[in-house]
Amino acid sequence: MRKTIFTTVTQPLKRKLLLRGSFFGSIGISILLIFSVWGTEALIEKWGMLIFAIGIGLISLGMIPLRKIQRLERIPHQITFHSSGLLYEKRGKEPLLLPKTDILRLSYLTRGDIYGIEVLTRTLDRFFLPYFSEKSADALSDYIMHGDQADE
Repeated sequence: MRKTIFTTVTQPLKRKLLLRGSFFGSIGISILLIFSVWGTEALIEKWGMLIFAIGIGLISLGMIPLRKIQRLERIPHQITFHSSGLLYEKRGKEPLLLPKTDILRLSYLTRGDIYGIEVLTRTLDRFFLPYFSEKSADALSDYIMHGDQADE
């Protein structure tokens, strides 16, 4: 049996990141606009680079998390069930192979904006696989508990 599940991004998370991004972005743009329009030449000569860096930093602080989530929607992380275990693949990272016999417990976790699957191994290592839905956690748990009979 080979089955693959993908990460999902919830609408409330996207909405929250969009609002947060808009808030920080508007503050950054406001700072740049206020100092470029009403700042004196002496003030801009002395503090211009710092003001510019703060403005751009605030815009970036708001937009980078949203871009990461949008990239995750385009290129999702995935867990593939194999007969021997789980293969977690995250774009740009080395795949993580967890043998089925090493998995002690799976649980779905939500902590603030972050949600996903926590895997506890027999060696008591914890792995958190972010942005997988509760439905994915149930499918993964069924696979661990029932193996190849989960699809039948």
